[in-house]
Amino acid sequence: MDRTLCEKIDTMLTSAQATSDDPDVSFKIRTARQMLVACDEILREHGDAPEHSDLDGETRENLERLGFLD
Repeated sequence: MDRTLCEKIDTMLTSAQATSDDPDVSFKIRTARQMLVACDEILREHGDAPEHSDLDGETRENLERLGFLD
C-alpha cells in the first residue's frame, strides 16, 4: 500500500526527532507529529487528501519533486 502524504511527513519528522539533542526541538517535533495524526484523521474522514485536492500547478510540481505526490 502506498504511504499517505501524512505518513511521509511523519517519517521525515521521526528522523529529525531522532537526530535532535535539544529537548525543546524534540518537544516541538513530537507535538507536530501528534498534530499531524489529527490532520490525517480529518483528511481521511472528509476524503480531502492533498492528492485529490485542486492544487495549483507549481505546488503540485513541488510536492511531486519532493516525493510527496505521485
